[in-house]
Amino acid sequence: DNVDPTADPLPDLGPFACYADIPAANINDVTGEADNCGGIVTVTFVSDGPNPGCSGTVIRTYQLEDACGNTATITQNISVNDNVDPTADPLPDLGPFA
Repeated sequence: DNVDPTADPLPDLGPFACYADIPAANINDVTGEADNCGGIVTVTFVSDGPNPGCSGTVIRTYQLEDACGNTATITQNISVNDNVDPTADPLPDLGPFA
């Protein structure tokens, strides 16, 4: 057996205003795992791409591994687009000046 396991494509996520808003990785999001020999496919979370700052795409990567050690990766695009204006507390009235 030298055929890599497969899984269903992952849907794109986002946009999220901030990198910190991205939901945690979850191996249960990977579905349709299959091995050509019918064995169990193990899914592990590998990494999230770096913080793109104000706007960009984070690549989330999972690894698939079958019982014979064949591996494949599956990725998910997560968009970040900070389009939220900053805020501040209102300034107090300073009152009348003489």
